[in-house]
Amino acid sequence: MTPSMEMDVGASDLDACQLSTRHWVIKDENGHVDRVDGSGVVGQHPVMKPGALHHWISGVSFKTCLGRMSGHFSMKNLRNGGHSMVEILCPEYILRAPKIFTIDD
Repeated sequence: MTPSMEMDVGASDLDACQLSTRHWVIKDENGHVDRVDGSGVVGQHPVMKPGALHHWISGVSFKTCLGRMSGHFSMKNLRNGGHSMVEILCPEYILRAPKIFTIDD
């Protein structure tokens, strides 16, 4: 999985922020739910300014072929020295395991 975050090029420089934490709710087809809370993404705390783009590589484990994931990022508002936080919601999206080819395929 190669997620990314991007700040609109039309945003104000006053809207600059830095990733602080993440929270994910991960569900598989059997109804099993995992919650993941942590600092940054893969050890990084990118500063997002207008036009900024940040990619990272991550993964999840399922016992099923299909899952769903949703959550939010907590960002420090840099306008006031990082003393206030902004929560950026990530709507639910589907995770699907790639088809595994066998010798019979």
